[in-house]
Amino acid sequence: MSTYSRPKALRALVVLAAVALVVGACLAIAGVAMMLRSANTEDTSSMAAILRDTDIDTHISLPWQPSLDEQYPPSWECAKCHPDQAAEWRASVHARSATNPLVHASVCGRCHTPLGNQFDELYQLKLYDHTPIQNAPAAAAEGVTCVTCHTHAHEPEEQVLTFISSWPNWLSTDLALEMEPFEEALGPFGTGAAGDPPPVENESHPSVPDPKLTSSELCRPCHEVVIDKAPLAPHCGLSQPRIALLTTYSEWAESPYAESDDGGETCQSCHMEQHEKDGPAAIAPPGTHYDQPLPDRPLRSHTVLGLSTEYLESGPLVDQQEERAADLVKDAAHMQLYVPPKVSPGSPLDVTVAITNTGAGHDLPTGFAFWSEAWLEIVIEDADGNVMLTSGDVDDVGWLRDEFNPRVIDGTLSYDPFLLSLRARLVSVGPNRFPWLQPDGTIRIPYDQVPRNLNGTPIIGPDAEVAAKIVRELFPDEPAPEAALALREGYILRFADTVVRNGIPAKQVRRARYQALVDEDVTGPIRVSARLLIRALWPWMLQQQSELPNPRPQPRIYEIATAEASIPLDQH
Repeated sequence: MSTYSRPKALRALVVLAAVALVVGACLAIAGVAMMLRSANTEDTSSMAAILRDTDIDTHISLPWQPSLDEQYPPSWECAKCHPDQAAEWRASVHARSATNPLVHASVCGRCHTPLGNQFDELYQLKLYDHTPIQNAPAAAAEGVTCVTCHTHAHEPEEQVLTFISSWPNWLSTDLALEMEPFEEALGPFGTGAAGDPPPVENESHPSVPDPKLTSSELCRPCHEVVIDKAPLAPHCGLSQPRIALLTTYSEWAESPYAESDDGGETCQSCHMEQHEKDGPAAIAPPGTHYDQPLPDRPLRSHTVLGLSTEYLESGPLVDQQEERAADLVKDAAHMQLYVPPKVSPGSPLDVTVAITNTGAGHDLPTGFAFWSEAWLEIVIEDADGNVMLTSGDVDDVGWLRDEFNPRVIDGTLSYDPFLLSLRARLVSVGPNRFPWLQPDGTIRIPYDQVPRNLNGTPIIGPDAEVAAKIVRELFPDEPAPEAALALREGYILRFADTVVRNGIPAKQVRRARYQALVDEDVTGPIRVSARLLIRALWPWMLQQQSELPNPRPQPRIYEIATAEASIPLDQH
């Protein structure tokens, strides 16, 4: 059935030949041993001479050795029996994890090309540079591929990425997981229990049920990562901290979704949705057959949905994934507006927006949340379209009115004081880090020591002075927070010290408050519209990617939730 399966008769011949070689070698070695006993065993030169005189090859090789592609089969081999799953996977972000143009450092390969890094610590960089790669299976270039999840693997209990200061490339020898050669396929079913028939025997591979395939633990190795920067101290100065870089797994583990007795809702519940109908998990390739019918199984989609920078590539599969991602994020949050029953001309209008993370089993946003950006857009206007307040608006090149907007920095545009941005910040903290250093080696800055705007959004600019200027303008009568003149946002991991997270945890609520002045000659009713939006890359981070063409390709802006309200005028 499979080009990697060998007929039983051939395998029997291989085994017999191997046994014959081993037996012959043992007899020859026994003869040498008798000769050595008759020699002066203290004379090493005599021993060497005896070995030279015997025509024994001490490097025994079997007549058949499995190639790397046989030990780690590529997806197209799996597709012969699992065409639907392979087709779904080809449209996934996992299928392009190795070719994303923003992923080329060797440390990225730890998770983006885990099999490649297992054979060559420079694999990801070589793949990006189109450097010939020796002694690696073809499946390595597929990124997160079939064998990544469906073969046995060893993985550390704590995922720590330790930098090694080797210029020009900053390396890490840590593996997210070490895959064993593929000998049996791990799957989510086939226990033989009631309603779960055992696997059907076939010549391609044995099939073994593994509950980990339906557990969030399967995703942990690449979605929960700590960086250990200690080896970089001679290059970066000061003592270098640990950084909790990716915390998606722990966000889920601490959420209500993980707490139920049956294991709760897992990553797979949302990102690998179950098909409406059960069906066989495999087919028999043309010209072959199974000895018995394959049972129907509860099948899950292998499209592995998620927000990604894969938009930088193109093609129908990318377009397909973007549409699926748009459908996925629409279920992530619920938004509610709180407005007064009526408002008088010439008076202030107070509006509150409550955002509840109702559908994401982790923070919203999560992952590299300092690359992606979620924010709230709100517009308050009268019946004629006269705008009284707007926040979260973007210009024609995608900039919000935040501390990174070039026009805000040069003073030609005012900062948005009500801006609610959920983006995390990858920051360096300067020399005054020791009050925030934790026993585990990470740096955690207290909430009230981070400069923030009227809705709690951190104000951390490309340099400390930009943020300090905005804070002084917003709060002229208040002392600046302790960290205001220390924090600086960046994008290079080796110069970062911590991540200031700002997302909404699962099932929790974030509120934003806005105040507008209603004009005396306003035309009612007053309309309030709000949208929660998200994109894979925010403009400043996009600008830093020198490998991208100019003008930079703009990411799609996805709509997560919307809300509207109408407020009548009080004419008395």
